[in-house]
Amino acid sequence: LARAQQRLKQHAAVLETLVPIVEQARKEGAASEFIDALVLQASSLLSEKKYAEAVEAAVAYLKLVPASEQVGQAYSTKSLAEANLGQFDVAKQTLAQLQRTAPGTPLVLVTTQQVAEAAYATKQFEVAQELFGSVVNAGPSPQFVAALSGQAWSQFDRKQFKPAAAGFARLLKDHPQHELAPEAAFMLGDALQADGQLAEAAKAFGEAFDKFVPNRFAYLAGLQSARVLGRLKQVAESDAAYAKLLEKFPKPERLDRLFDEWAMLNYEAERYARADEIFKRL
Repeated sequence: LARAQQRLKQHAAVLETLVPIVEQARKEGAASEFIDALVLQASSLLSEKKYAEAVEAAVAYLKLVPASEQVGQAYSTKSLAEANLGQFDVAKQTLAQLQRTAPGTPLVLVTTQQVAEAAYATKQFEVAQELFGSVVNAGPSPQFVAALSGQAWSQFDRKQFKPAAAGFARLLKDHPQHELAPEAAFMLGDALQADGQLAEAAKAFGEAFDKFVPNRFAYLAGLQSARVLGRLKQVAESDAAYAKLLEKFPKPERLDRLFDEWAMLNYEAERYARADEIFKRL
């Protein structure tokens, strides 16, 4: 019953169902036929965000049954719970134990990816970069593209703009049809811009716009393309980029501000007739 409830994601019900079974298993110890209930309990505690209790249940199981088919799952649950408690050094140690217990299994990469995501969510960018990197270095897997993106994002947030740009470019080149490709295309331009490579950034933003319309990241890329070209004093090219942007996205948010900055670009370049034309549209 508890396993069926867990498959239905009814984790509170799982925990209630398991109370007498876990109590019996703890009394009987490793020899109990219900000892795996501790792993089931730990997993549902994790889903219910009862992280300290999840760690305790996993540790109890690992002490009683240090070698079994469920040991890997116990280490996985323990590592994820520790990560959600902000205990990333301990979580990494548990990940290492999981790796030794179940080397080369999908569970290792899945858990590593999830711990990395927890680290990134709490702005532990160094830890996130390390763990995303280990998933990337493991080679092709269902987690690979998301890990590559996470690694590049972590580098970007640590102001490591050159490697971040390389990571986003790799994702875009090798996985152009992936759902993360439009974001990667925009972030490639953003990383180049942050690194001071304005001409390269303008080119990357322009290519992202052309390739991914009508995606939201295409709009953002088109806007940044126009702005960066303006910073480069390429006024005619910037003006054309604004026009192209509004042709593809005629009613974006804050349209009035967009018209205003477009007009001011021309006004400050003493292209008064063009500025007047845009102000009239505003």
